[in-house]
Amino acid sequence: FAIAGALYLLYRKRKATGEVFGLYLVLYGIFRFLIEFLRATPKELLGLFSNNQVISIIMVAVGTLIVIYRRKKLGGSR
Repeated sequence: FAIAGALYLLYRKRKATGEVFGLYLVLYGIFRFLIEFLRATPKELLGLFSNNQVISIIMVAVGTLIVIYRRKKLGGSR
């Protein structure tokens, strides 16, 4: 619910189309990465991270790139 509430508030202040989706990927990726430490899944990447944590890192990176790209290229158009 916290992510949905934050995205709703950010939706009103968005600067470009697609920005809220990028922010969703970032926020959910961070949340999922942290939650995976509590789960009893095997750590498969160098014994440090689970597969889900690696996917979460990729989500955060892609979400960040989307936000940056949308703000730079399509700044004012909603």
